[in-house]
Amino acid sequence: AGMEQPVKVYIPSIATSSLIQYMGNAFPNWHNNLLIGALKSEHLNRIVLDQNDHAISETRLLRNVEGRIRNIIESPEGWLYVATDDGRILKISPALADSE
Repeated sequence: AGMEQPVKVYIPSIATSSLIQYMGNAFPNWHNNLLIGALKSEHLNRIVLDQNDHAISETRLLRNVEGRIRNIIESPEGWLYVATDDGRILKISPALADSE
């Protein structure tokens, strides 16, 4: 019964393409963070929220991908798949620890 203010506003616009709230366990520090695709500046934004769902920090990821981020999905394992305008699918998963 009313309108809520947005968690994050971009002025000028980054031309957002997709948004997910990360709920996986593959990246524990990202749990409940927002991941936002940016068409205009061709990157993925990670927004950290506090306990009251206020944006407290932002990190730009995939800045050197050279392609507009179209879609983001989270796999059952907690990995991320990012689709670009030119048809590429990028997989983001944790690096394996050195076993030696």
